[in-house]
Amino acid sequence: MKLHRFYSKFFSENSVSIELDSLQSNHLIKALRLHEGGSVEVFNGNGLSATFKIKELRRNKAILIIEGKISEAASKNYKVMSILPVLKKDNLNFMIQKVVEIGVDKVFFYKPDLIDQSIAKKDIQKIVDKVEDIVVGACKQSGRNLVPKVEYLGTLYQTLSSDPIKSDSELIAFDFIGEKKLLITDINSKGNTSIITGPESGFSEKEKELLVSENVSIRRLGSNTLRAETAAVVGLTLAQNFLGEL
Repeated sequence: MKLHRFYSKFFSENSVSIELDSLQSNHLIKALRLHEGGSVEVFNGNGLSATFKIKELRRNKAILIIEGKISEAASKNYKVMSILPVLKKDNLNFMIQKVVEIGVDKVFFYKPDLIDQSIAKKDIQKIVDKVEDIVVGACKQSGRNLVPKVEYLGTLYQTLSSDPIKSDSELIAFDFIGEKKLLITDINSKGNTSIITGPESGFSEKEKELLVSENVSIRRLGSNTLRAETAAVVGLTLAQNFLGEL
């Protein structure tokens, strides 16, 4: 029987017992209606996971004690990162949920030139901060023990100029100006590959010029026009497939 999974950043290799935070505790107690004595799986987002027994339940608090061996996720020689536009709430949540389930290692959000006007004047950092629960939920559902980090770095220009992207990362953008489809030789299996996708209205002309000037490999995702969130999912899926992850 598959155990229900819970996230705790306080779980470490030295943990004997842990107390789940209020969000995780409420899910265990009120949504799943689990009982004392039952077993669950806990992961810490940094690769560790183990089986715990439910020791004590209170109104909004769950205390667990470890009962199984601690496992650690295997490390990889490469990382696949997504560079994604900020979208409207529902589209954004769907997009981040799916790329996490597919196995993205890190996500960088950027504010596109052609951003949807309904969110253009909002605090983008606050929007991005709110996806953390979506990321953790996607890891719980998909069985991932490594929670990918999410960062907002500003415009696409600022993002491509940042150290995390500049250092040892093969950059691939999907757009209709690309002449070829994604090839297995485009993927860096010994380092980092960053997949860049645009918003609903596409990359602006300045952003396209930036991609060219930064020597980004521009590829096509077929002949159909995809939604922004669909393009992000399909692009990452192709990369993961070439790496043997799917």
